Amino acid sequence: MGVASFGAPNLAAGPSETATGDPLQPITHPISKRKLPALTAGVITPLYTPAKEGGNLDSTGLAKYVDWLAKDPNINGLFVRCGVGRMFTFTRDEIREAVDVTTEAAAGRKFLQFGTFGEFNGNHFDRPDPQRYVEDSVELSRYAEEKGAAGVVLLMPYMLLPKRGESIEDLVYGYVATVAGAIGISVTLYNPPSVPRDYSLGPDLLKRLTTIPNVVGAKISSTQMAWFSRLEEAAEGTSFSIISGTEWAYYQALMTGSLGVIGGGCNVYPGIINALYRAFMDGKYDVARKIQWDVNHASSSFRGYSGSSGALSYLRAKGLEIEPWDKSGKPLAPMEEALAKAADLDSLIEKYAVKR
Repeated sequence: MGVASFGAPNLAAGPSETATGDPLQPITHPISKRKLPALTAGVITPLYTPAKEGGNLDSTGLAKYVDWLAKDPNINGLFVRCGVGRMFTFTRDEIREAVDVTTEAAAGRKFLQFGTFGEFNGNHFDRPDPQRYVEDSVELSRYAEEKGAAGVVLLMPYMLLPKRGESIEDLVYGYVATVAGAIGISVTLYNPPSVPRDYSLGPDLLKRLTTIPNVVGAKISSTQMAWFSRLEEAAEGTSFSIISGTEWAYYQALMTGSLGVIGGGCNVYPGIINALYRAFMDGKYDVARKIQWDVNHASSSFRGYSGSSGALSYLRAKGLEIEPWDKSGKPLAPMEEALAKAADLDSLIEKYAVKR
């Protein structure tokens, strides 16, 4: 299949250009002037995962949550099976189920990306069978493409060990090339904090990966702007997009060369984050700098909670119809407690509200 097209009229790419349904439409960075793919720009929400008691995927809740997010004009894309969504708890069947439910519920309203790397529990000492892992990554990526996804996301493969005489860089490149070569849609790499340094994306590996036509970028979950800067230098002259993996440093990442952000806050207060993006794209850098302060205040709302416990409970209190369970199998925080914890969040959200 070719690249799927999904509408994202809310991207607000800048004063002179806007996004269309093409996920690869180039969006020009106002400082670097690099042209980056539309599906890597703006607010990309990494979904918390609604679950049933015991931690199994709640398909009904996921459908309602996808619809909830798809109605929000501040959001450009959705990323399912991610870090904040407890990606290591997904079974193969749940990954396919999440693809089915999300594509149907989103109904073409957002760019959709799925974590289609093989099943892995995140334990460095409990590595999956390498052949099965690679085969699953290919099969799940093909499945997402068949269902109409705009792209897939591959975790940096630190669960795989290099063969004798093979470097880690060669291993990572080979894995990504194998999966990307099996599909026709976009591939984004994912470098969360759990990735060991030897497997993390560096300038030399990035340059090699830019030779794979459908590898479009990487989510870097770090506030280390020196790392971002080195990657941006390596990506100069290409359309490879470095995506901020946290809203805490989105402004700093934008100034370095990023356009997009994938952070937990994109689930709860995308309007604030999108306001930062739009101010930046309009060249109002000091305005954007100060909106970052409000993003940081909003980001502090659920400190002390594990995973999505506080945030999902807050959304339940706001009308999201899901069961009171996290994908880890643990119950969500009591709604009254979550609302009290986020007492100042409502006013911040209202400050940047747009009509749905």
